[in-house]
Amino acid sequence: MMRAGRQIEEAGLSDRYIAWGHSQGAQAALFAGQLSESWAPELELVGVVAGAPPYQLRENIEHLLTTDERGYAMMALVSYSSVYTDTDPEAIATPEAFALLDVVSEGCLGDIQETYEDVDTLLVPGILDTEPLASIVSQNVSAQTPIPAPVLILHGEIDETFPVETSIDLLDQICELGG
Repeated sequence: MMRAGRQIEEAGLSDRYIAWGHSQGAQAALFAGQLSESWAPELELVGVVAGAPPYQLRENIEHLLTTDERGYAMMALVSYSSVYTDTDPEAIATPEAFALLDVVSEGCLGDIQETYEDVDTLLVPGILDTEPLASIVSQNVSAQTPIPAPVLILHGEIDETFPVETSIDLLDQICELGG
């Protein structure tokens, strides 16, 4: 977006920017920070702001499966299977959950959450430890390489979607990488 905006001379945009996002957008902002020097070396990243980022994806998926927001796990499954063609949703989801999978592509968030709220088991037990899904989940965890700018993490203590402890772990990881 920075490159596109800078094409409009009247906008007067500089080459400095901040990557900011909330929830999955926070995950995107963290990855934008990690990749900034290789993807946009002509731009200067001056900071990353991540609000309630979904760090520790495996643990977060397991957590979501125990909440009323379990539909998010099915949204991740559909997303992964469309990007990683070696994943088979039918091998990952239980038969009951798989039978309802169309709602993820066709419904709104409320429809998805409502559809899956009464399904006891969404994923095949142990599937998060099985390839290729284990590697895919691992690849989609941010803060595996340094972010060359200051990072601000915001997270409310009563967040039921992603536990605040995961953001504390994320901060520790960023610091270990020299951030």
